Amino acid sequence: MEDEILEHSESKGVSGPEEVIGQERPQMNSTPANDGTADGILDAYFAKKEYRPRGNEVSRSYTYSFNNPQDTATEAEKREIARQIISLKSAEWKETKEFAYDAIIAQALIKTRYDSQDTVTFDLYKLQPEFRKITAAPLESVVYVFARTSNLDEKEMTITIHEKEQLLVDEESPLPVLEVTGDDGEEENGAEITELTETIEDGKFIKKIRLRPASDEDLQNWRDLMNGETEEEEEESEDENEIPEVFLWLKAIAEGDEESHTNEFLNENDEAYFELNICDCGKRFAGSFQCTRYGTVFGPVYWGDMPLEDYPQWDDLVADGRVTVFERDVMIGMSPNEGDLDSVQSYDSEILTAGAMQKTINPTGQGEFPIQVAEFKELNPEKYNCLFESCGWTVEENTMYYQDLSNSDSQRVTGRQLKNLIREGFNASEFRNYLDCKPLEPILKAVKDPDFQAKQIDDFIDRLRNRVLPTTPVGYNNTIGEYLNSALGHATVLDHHINRPAYLDNDFGSALDVFFRQVDREIERYNVNRSSDEQLQPVSRNPNEWGNNHARYEQRILDIYGVNRRGTDMPERYRRMQDRF
Repeated sequence: MEDEILEHSESKGVSGPEEVIGQERPQMNSTPANDGTADGILDAYFAKKEYRPRGNEVSRSYTYSFNNPQDTATEAEKREIARQIISLKSAEWKETKEFAYDAIIAQALIKTRYDSQDTVTFDLYKLQPEFRKITAAPLESVVYVFARTSNLDEKEMTITIHEKEQLLVDEESPLPVLEVTGDDGEEENGAEITELTETIEDGKFIKKIRLRPASDEDLQNWRDLMNGETEEEEEESEDENEIPEVFLWLKAIAEGDEESHTNEFLNENDEAYFELNICDCGKRFAGSFQCTRYGTVFGPVYWGDMPLEDYPQWDDLVADGRVTVFERDVMIGMSPNEGDLDSVQSYDSEILTAGAMQKTINPTGQGEFPIQVAEFKELNPEKYNCLFESCGWTVEENTMYYQDLSNSDSQRVTGRQLKNLIREGFNASEFRNYLDCKPLEPILKAVKDPDFQAKQIDDFIDRLRNRVLPTTPVGYNNTIGEYLNSALGHATVLDHHINRPAYLDNDFGSALDVFFRQVDREIERYNVNRSSDEQLQPVSRNPNEWGNNHARYEQRILDIYGVNRRGTDMPERYRRMQDRF
């Protein structure tokens, strides 16, 4: 199949899958089992299983139907349309662990123009599993122990987990964990094991485990120890808030044909260990909330320190196919106008507002933030449990509730009761002081969590792709996505939709009205005293017919729309984005 794809690519003058959009093909596993090198255990670590858009394994043929006419006469146009198709469909394909190469789609676009309802058929490829090394995970989470070997295929290997310093188990004893069976999202706990044993295949050892002992009593004992709670009375620590740290390393044993192998991993230096942590519910953020005022209302705020442009995982999201380079640039260009990824506040009409998109829990306990959390729960139930449920926050039917789990007399609350609880102690006498806010501590930890931040980015992209660009301006037949091709254009409408979504279709339609009145008058003046064959035709209301004038017309429309959009400080917001592009 690989030769077929490469032959086909070369005959059409289009790069093959291995050269596309920065997605490297994995090296075919020439496990050192067959290459004559010495046998041994090369590496071992804790890992998370992810699916990456790599390789040549075809999944199936896919037929895409065009919603609007598209020109595909040039290679550049084919590539751009291919990227647009990927942008629109990547989320759908990800559900079935599939992806597409833009070069393969471009290669399939054999016509010079595709009209509405025309179709193109191309191959989808299987996302390839990859075991990414992780350096920490919470107690009770599911992880993989992964090892790479040389010349040990079909041999049995055993790995044991050990503590750097004795806390949870006796000295020299391996840490017990649960064996896990079942596919992702459908895991079932198996027996408690201290020896992780598997047969090596293709140079890999893979074992799925849950980081906890079998009995709930032992689990609670681990929690107490990790929280610094012991039954014995001990002298007070110099830091009474000090929490013991649990660092782990791995010991691997395998029998080769020539010799036996025993290797230790993750203990070569203090930075190498794997950290087993607990869901601390953001206790370290106690005292981090400033008392601020909005009108006559006082409440807590954490202003944040991570703007969208500083998000550290952009390259990973692009590599995973979750975000295109163009969309990343849109987000970064819009960054000065939005909240920080880790901002949280409760001082206005809403119960709370969180994250870069300023999603809220509204006065009834519902709103866009509960929806975001509910979706995160589906995507990552273990992280949801650690960040939210184990800290007293739950979401049910898109309504969020909070209960102080450390207080046996507390009740689960939402709505006005929840708003009052969050703002308790934030008043005029504490204005500008930094205070504790126990209910918001886990929310702040959540919005600082890399996985939940990735969910925020996903929601930005989903809003742009599926809610903003498909909008039809009032008085027109084409979508905003057809009028706007530029990063500045996409950023401007997304910025508006985040802040004043109800005004987008009307305000963009009004900008089009102004633009067409202007160009109609200009053409009318130009045509005065000119013969019919010298006269200009009116500008089409269909942007797909603008051809080489598209960029010029789009910029004029943006300059009208950007400063006249309804909302707070819209002219300055537009100028800030202009400076970025």
